[in-house]
Amino acid sequence: MSIRMPIWREPSEFYKKYAPLPIPEMLRLHGFVVDETPMRKEDFVYMEEYKYFLLSRGINVDEVYVKKEFSAIYVLHGTNLEAEGHYTRNPNGEKMYTSYYYSLYLHSFVPDEGWKQQIFVNKGIKRVFLQKFEECLPLLGS
Repeated sequence: MSIRMPIWREPSEFYKKYAPLPIPEMLRLHGFVVDETPMRKEDFVYMEEYKYFLLSRGINVDEVYVKKEFSAIYVLHGTNLEAEGHYTRNPNGEKMYTSYYYSLYLHSFVPDEGWKQQIFVNKGIKRVFLQKFEECLPLLGS
């Protein structure tokens, strides 16, 4: 019986450069127009409740971080490259704070057919988003 090891690849220079940055900031650096959703009361309530939960378990934290949801767009001639960062939601609309995902789409206008959508990432983690975004850089002229 042989043990199969996962394939390990060295991270690219692009990934090494942009992994420490928040995704909205990285998108702004590449010319995207980014619209971040402001923090709401429910976000602050969650942070306080989670901080209290950690303290009750003996874990001392100064701050609890919550990511902002965002949408971003890069407009090309007849094509839009769109990115989103969002939480999964319960059926009642509540955010599930442990499940933050990124999406990356290409919307193209095709004469006589209308708008077509190509999905690069749908509900991906940051690493997957950055890998696919790097593949899309030729579209941006970068």
